[in-house]
Amino acid sequence: MKAFSLAIIVSTLIGQLSFAQTKTYKIDSQKARVEFKVSHLGVLTVNGVFTEFDGEIIRNNGNVFMLKGNVYVKSINTNEKARDKILLSEPYLDEKTYPILHFQSSNVDKASKMIAGELTIKNEKRSIEMPYEILDDQIDITTRISRKDFNLDFGSMNALIGDSIEIEIHITF
Repeated sequence: MKAFSLAIIVSTLIGQLSFAQTKTYKIDSQKARVEFKVSHLGVLTVNGVFTEFDGEIIRNNGNVFMLKGNVYVKSINTNEKARDKILLSEPYLDEKTYPILHFQSSNVDKASKMIAGELTIKNEKRSIEMPYEILDDQIDITTRISRKDFNLDFGSMNALIGDSIEIEIHITF
C-alpha cells in the first residue's frame, strides 16, 4: 500500500512539473538594446550602443530563471567613427584579441529583483549583480561597472576617461 501511495505521489509531482511553463527566448538584436555611458574629460558623457549581440532568457512560470548573452565588440557605435575605431583597438577593447563580451547568470532573485552572474570582458571574469525590472514582455537591466576591474586601462588617456561605466540593457521577448 505504501509503495502504491508513493507511486501516486511521484507521478502527480512529475505531472505537475511537466506542466510548468518553462520557455526559452532568443535575444533578438532588432528588439533589444545594449547601451553604455562613460564620462570623458570629467564634464562630458559619451553615449554608445552595441548593435550586435545574442543570447537567451529562460522563463519559468513567467519568472526569469536564467539569462546569458554575448555582445560583439565590433558593433560598438558612439556616433563618431574615429572614436569607435580607437575603442576597438588595443589598449581599449582590443576587438581582434577579445571579440566578445559575455554574461552568464548564476542566480535570478525575484524577491530582490537582482540578477547575479559573471561578466567577462577582455578575459577578465568578474561576479556582478544587476537590478532588473520586468514589464509585460520586456526586461530592463541597469548596472555600473568599474572599467579597471576588466583590464580596461587606457594608458595615457586613462585620466581623461571615467572609471564607472553605466550599462543599460532592454530586451523584448
